Order: sequence, then C-alpha cells, then structure tokens
Amino acid sequence: MAPAGRPNSTAFKRDRIVEMTLRLIADEGLEGATTARIAAASGVSEATLFRMFGTKQALLLAAVDRVHENFLRLMEASRKDDPLETLLELARLHTESQVSSRADHFTAPLFAFMTAPARFGLREAMAKGQLKIIEAYVELLERARTAGRISADADVRQAAWMFAAVFLVEDLSCLIGMPGFVLEGRAKIAMEQIISCISRDGARIY
Repeated sequence: MAPAGRPNSTAFKRDRIVEMTLRLIADEGLEGATTARIAAASGVSEATLFRMFGTKQALLLAAVDRVHENFLRLMEASRKDDPLETLLELARLHTESQVSSRADHFTAPLFAFMTAPARFGLREAMAKGQLKIIEAYVELLERARTAGRISADADVRQAAWMFAAVFLVEDLSCLIGMPGFVLEGRAKIAMEQIISCISRDGARIY
C-alpha cells in the first residue's frame, strides 16, 4: 500500500478530488461541476469517485469542510504568543491570500455553498463551519481578556462576529471585482478598529 500523500494513495486521490471539485465550482458553478467533470479533472473514473464518497452530496459536503479547514489552517499559521497579534496577522495573511492566483478556487465556492438549494444541505454545513471559526475567534479573545489585553467587560462574542463579517466582506469584494477593499488593506484596518474598541480604556494596543 502506498503511503498517504503519494499519487496512487487513497488519501491523495480523495484530496485531489475535493480540490478539483472546488476548482470546478469556482469555474462552472454547482450545476456545472458534474461528477463526470470532477472525475475527469481528478484523473479518476466516476466509479472511483462514488466508491470514495458515496454520493455527490457527500463530496460537496467534503468540499465545504475543506474551505473551513483551509481557513482554520490560516489561523494556525497566524498564531503568535499574543492572541491579538494573532488576529492581526490573520487579517494580513487573509488579505495576502486574496491576491494569490488560487483565491478564487475557495472564495467562489464559499458563496456558491451559501446560496445552494436547501435540498443539498450545504447551507447548514456552511453555518456549522462558520460557527466553528467564530468560536475560534472567541477563544482567542478570551485569552486576550485573561491576559488583561482587552477590557474585562468586553463583548467578545460580538467582536468575533464582527471579525467574521470583515473577512466575508473581503471575500465578497474580491469575488465581485471590487479589489479596493483588499488592496487598500481595509480588512486589517477594520480589525484594528474592532480591537481598539474592546481594548482596555479604548487604548490602541496593536
């Protein structure tokens, strides 16, 4: 049996199929990303695709998970000793990712999943993934409060939702061809302003 990560391993094939699914959704939308096209782009047969995922819905749900996993990995790559610096680094890396050549392979599917027909169950999966990310923000902000970096009475859950809104606006602005929000660094500025609002005595702490 080939080790995971090799081209002929099951894990590698699953990973490639999910990646190709995201690319096709970005280029063709949900309806255009047929299992036949996904299989062909992935270099496998449709039979192999269904053997690995069971149904197209299961494959789409795996693609939803991948979008959130990628963002959580970005959060991990942003980690600093100071939780507030982690959030600002996350803003920087997210902005940087938006100007990369691969950003549309994740941004376009993000909104395709959000607006998918209810029967696919993708909206619910998106909600679960987004809530997981918001809880990660809350955890960072709670650490910051414990360390005395933000006010004891700060509404960290409200701040977490505001962070989520900033990133979604950055994603959306790129998707619809309004890159100014990204290129002008406005996401980081917005994050700094939110942090300033909940900081101890309203001081700038970044």
